[in-house]
Amino acid sequence: MVQDEARGRGALPAIAVGVLAVSAAAIMIRLSEAPALAVAFWRCALGVVVLFLRLLRGGRSFRRVRRFTLASPRGWRLARISGSG
Repeated sequence: MVQDEARGRGALPAIAVGVLAVSAAAIMIRLSEAPALAVAFWRCALGVVVLFLRLLRGGRSFRRVRRFTLASPRGWRLARISGSG
């Protein structure tokens, strides 16, 4: 129970930061006058870094989901349909 309360305490500030970041993203991209391809690349690259750090820090539950997703026929089918496989 104590761990759940500790996790819940950091959730609200994390959500607030996320909402502010998403809200300001379009304005910052527009003001930067960068090409769309460069913006897309860097957004994906930063997302990969964040997810990789989460993977390294994550517990058993994150690894279990990752294993299931990689082995899932539905995941492969979705990749095929979306053109990325």
